[in-house]
Amino acid sequence: MRARRSRLEPRTGVYTSAMPLDAKLLQIIACPKCKGRLEVRPDEGALLCLACRLVYPVVDEIPDLIIEDALPLEG
Repeated sequence: MRARRSRLEPRTGVYTSAMPLDAKLLQIIACPKCKGRLEVRPDEGALLCLACRLVYPVVDEIPDLIIEDALPLEG
């Protein structure tokens, strides 16, 4: 079975994901690099660390918090 991974829409620059993240998880989750707060993209397809300027993708409702997998936040 192939994992559903959030993906970046080229026209909008927004990650897309089919499923929402668990609210309890979002209350306790932190950036693995700086231990700071993560924000959810409006489409819930990625988590943002504004301090580190990194974007962590969400795969099958599971945040991929491996620092090496994170993408730089543009803008």
